[in-house]
Amino acid sequence: AAAAVAAALWGWLRPVAQTEAPVTRLEFTTSSDLPFAFPVLSSVAALAISPVGDRVVYSAHRGNGWVLAVRTMDQLSARVLPGTEGGLYPEFSPDGRWIAFESGGTLKKIAVDGSALTTITTIGSTGSTGSSGLTWISNEEIVYALRALASSRTMMRVSSSGGASTVFSRSDSTTTERFQLSPRAVAGGRVVLYTSTRGSSLLFTIGAVDAKTGESK
Repeated sequence: AAAAVAAALWGWLRPVAQTEAPVTRLEFTTSSDLPFAFPVLSSVAALAISPVGDRVVYSAHRGNGWVLAVRTMDQLSARVLPGTEGGLYPEFSPDGRWIAFESGGTLKKIAVDGSALTTITTIGSTGSTGSSGLTWISNEEIVYALRALASSRTMMRVSSSGGASTVFSRSDSTTTERFQLSPRAVAGGRVVLYTSTRGSSLLFTIGAVDAKTGESK
């Protein structure tokens, strides 16, 4: 009896071998009717992967311009998101239900099925007062960086439901920081990484903002 109990305890308490998830490799290619477009400086494509990795949104060449298109990884073709002509910096919300993007100096969002296109806020006219990237810090808030030519050298935050933007972070004057560009939320939105410039706009380092305090370093 004692031996049986000991065997049972050993079986119950012994470490269970952890099985590793298999590695899946996928090649993302575009179809001939919706090839990659390169809207940023005529050399950079816009592309974002959903949080669970099941779909990709990208800038697709169409006519004399580009539009945002979505392809799920279990399909071979992409579909155009209506109303996203000229869209830049597409980003999925953390729950994967929405895609935010900039178009014509406005911040917009659209459901992944192509419905419910909504204007969130006005960033400014295309050019000096547009954005230089955006990121979701939660399903309810978006942070975007003003373009380097803008007079205000800040990153802004806005409700994903719309409304007025507020200052999220300011350039760190103690390090002669000039601009904060290309935000990217990490750690569940508690921290936003960004491209920091000092001196020349071509000298890049990485900065970080505490989303709670707005302090950057």
